[in-house]
Amino acid sequence: MITKEIGIDLGSSNTRIYIKSDNKIIKFNTLVAIDRNQNEILCIGEEASKYSEKEPENIILKRPIKKGKIDNVELVVEMIREVLKKNKVKNSVVNPNILISYDRDLTEVEKNALIEVMNELGTKNIYVMDIIKLIAFGISMDISRSEGNMIIDMGYETTRIGIVSSNNIVNYKTVDVGGNSFNNSIIDHLKNKYKTLIGNSNAENIKMRINDKKIVIEGRNQVTGSPSKIEVTSEELKECMKKIVIKLTREIKNMLEATSPEIFKDISNKGIVITGGGSKLHFLREMMENELNIPVLEVINSEDAVINGIKYVLDYDIDKSTKI
Repeated sequence: MITKEIGIDLGSSNTRIYIKSDNKIIKFNTLVAIDRNQNEILCIGEEASKYSEKEPENIILKRPIKKGKIDNVELVVEMIREVLKKNKVKNSVVNPNILISYDRDLTEVEKNALIEVMNELGTKNIYVMDIIKLIAFGISMDISRSEGNMIIDMGYETTRIGIVSSNNIVNYKTVDVGGNSFNNSIIDHLKNKYKTLIGNSNAENIKMRINDKKIVIEGRNQVTGSPSKIEVTSEELKECMKKIVIKLTREIKNMLEATSPEIFKDISNKGIVITGGGSKLHFLREMMENELNIPVLEVINSEDAVINGIKYVLDYDIDKSTKI
């Protein structure tokens, strides 16, 4: 069996690292604050997020992971190093074997960026495992049988759709729809209809309160520049986000139509499992169920499904990863 010591789940919004020797999962915001004048990293994670709404002129905020892929190798390396240092990770993980989650549709350029990051971290051996499989392990889903299972993993910028059966990925696709798509939809709607400007954090809070019948929103009037306060109904906001759900369910329908009748029957009977940050949006699950006519199920700790899957693989030395 392969002895692995560190597991990494790189996300556009949050990154998680599992340190096997410490039995510890580290979670942090995938955000870096850079001093514009000195061109140096000031802070990362939650400290950097403090600047997200009121970004000073001398500070640039960057997300080095975009749509689940590495966008800036140097920043990712420095970010991980800083997090490991801050968390006082033991010296026993110097030159570690690393297991990292990856997308099946990774291009050669994206794969090389991943390898470069791991090499810069002094990795001894790099192993990768498909995200959909890791999610299955992380939520204790039995994928060894010939029965079909569908997993929807909604992240910050993208959603992964996968069908698993007999330990194999039957079908897979990444869709450019994520939790942040709903935020942008809210921001655009309020701007166009009410001439009210809000930031992403405000939109995130509104999204999480979407089941309230009426929501009071504070922002800035686009015309006068003065503070504004408006009241909107949850139904109005759900309607403005519906087109995003339709785009996602259209891709799900296409995948289901392309699968075998037996697997389709399994999924229809068992339901579709949704993980990631999007799983917390009750209105999303309701809309998906209405569009698909199939139950959409949330699991416990769904946001941590990938890193829990990585932990499972490392703890039990499951040799099902690929060395790169």
